[in-house]
Amino acid sequence: MFEIEKGIPIPRRYTGRKSKQRDAMLVTMKQMQPGDSFRAEYKLASMRNFIRNCEVEGSFRAAQEGDTTIRVWRVA
Repeated sequence: MFEIEKGIPIPRRYTGRKSKQRDAMLVTMKQMQPGDSFRAEYKLASMRNFIRNCEVEGSFRAAQEGDTTIRVWRVA
């Protein structure tokens, strides 16, 4: 049986590692207008999760551009 603990705060939604690249992408995405895009060295599946969980206004699309790079567009 496990010990029940009370009063432990629930962690915020994102619990992964913070990085300078992640913070830079957030700032970039907040400044983008529909039709704008940027390129990043990132895994496509990770970027799609990042877009879904970053809570930035607007709609974004990501696609593989090269072996190690992806492109992210703001579509709305």
